[in-house]
Amino acid sequence: MAVTFEDLEFKPHSVAEGGVQAQLQIGKFELSVVDMKGSGPMYEVAIFANGNFVQLPEIHPNYGEEGSDDVIHYQTADKITEIIKKITQINLDFVEIFGQPEMDFR
Repeated sequence: MAVTFEDLEFKPHSVAEGGVQAQLQIGKFELSVVDMKGSGPMYEVAIFANGNFVQLPEIHPNYGEEGSDDVIHYQTADKITEIIKKITQINLDFVEIFGQPEMDFR
């Protein structure tokens, strides 16, 4: 069964009072979804690998451009479900190409 926005478990944000955050591990990537006000319907999204921000093609609007923002702002629940699907597909493609679920690129 595919994971969607509805499957995310939001908890109080550790820094933003009244805000909430959900985290989802998808293969080697961790998706962080934040609502600073805790009331929706717009969210901020960040993607991490090995504890560092990463940008991914077809997900980050300005992927590859110098100085582009690691955080994707103003995302709806439907858009976040699309992002989850794309990250899942990136992981599946990686396994198909390299024959293993992850690789340490450090």
